[in-house]
Amino acid sequence: MNVFEFAMKMEKDGQTYYEEHAAKETSSALKKIWQQLAKDETKHYEIFRRMKDGEIGEAAKMAKVTTQILTDVKTIFEELAAKKQEFKFSRGVFEAWEKAQDVEIETEDFYRQKEQDEKDPEVKKAFGLLADEENKHVNLIEHVLDFLHEPKSWLEDAEWSNIDKM
Repeated sequence: MNVFEFAMKMEKDGQTYYEEHAAKETSSALKKIWQQLAKDETKHYEIFRRMKDGEIGEAAKMAKVTTQILTDVKTIFEELAAKKQEFKFSRGVFEAWEKAQDVEIETEDFYRQKEQDEKDPEVKKAFGLLADEENKHVNLIEHVLDFLHEPKSWLEDAEWSNIDKM
């Protein structure tokens, strides 16, 4: 299995994980975040598929289009803050998000290493851009975990309002 096939498998596994959790999520806000993460993984898969198929230029162009997940999630949190509802989450929800964060950290580290190892400048840049996207996922999930631990105080805190500036 070459590096692109390995990366494709990582992205497909992530997409499947996020879709599974979106399907069983009871919170519409968290469901939207799971779905957006799955959508990003689908895009990453397609970038690596194109690289594997020798379509390096097209893959590099796709990699330059950055995720809008942080802007989308900011809107989701704004809607939650406006509703002023009470939240209670099961241990399973925490565990699912913690696992997602671990996987995103591992994926970012893998892409950073491949970026350093790569000789082709376009492939190198694509790995760097994808590592940056994975870093946004890591930061996003950190915010989700903060929200899960202290939903009311976290939504009242203005710090999350800059989430789209990461």
